[in-house]
Amino acid sequence: MSHKQNPKFEPIAIVGRGCVLPGCHSVDDLWQIVDQGGVATSSGSEDDWHVDQQRLLSDKPGVYELDKMWSNHGGYVRDFDSYFDPAQFQLEPEFLKKLDPIFLWSMEAARQALAEISSSVDENRAGVVMGNLSYPTRSHSRFAEEVWLNQMRGLATSEFQPEVAAANRFMSGLPALLVAQGLGLG
Repeated sequence: MSHKQNPKFEPIAIVGRGCVLPGCHSVDDLWQIVDQGGVATSSGSEDDWHVDQQRLLSDKPGVYELDKMWSNHGGYVRDFDSYFDPAQFQLEPEFLKKLDPIFLWSMEAARQALAEISSSVDENRAGVVMGNLSYPTRSHSRFAEEVWLNQMRGLATSEFQPEVAAANRFMSGLPALLVAQGLGLG
């Protein structure tokens, strides 16, 4: 149905841009990498993996080995903490510190997009729609591990205070909600 057939149709426009990607703190960084024909992937560090990489990496590239990988090369976001400012969001900084980076990356990318168009945005009429894959993240896995290990030790849940926010277990819809709340969108 075209907008001419539906008098209630309201056109929308996506006019703000933002990104957090490997090697990119902004859209300008991304275009610089593209313009130079650069590559922003790298080998994973010990902080990127929660397992011993040397045990998992195969020394026989191209040969299938059970429980082995051929590469630890991937797209890893680095140095995000050096430019992420929790004070720019309408959420408690202590809460933000306990969240997985996927939430913070989403918030920063949305903040950048809004900054490009801030004078023309009615925050009460703006919202957030995100598409994301709901794989367990590092913090999601850490939260589950803490819960399971404490249950195995027989600790009552009232005694248990996880280091990471329990919100990390909601990877599908919660990032969009936190972006909207953090930026004061309706």
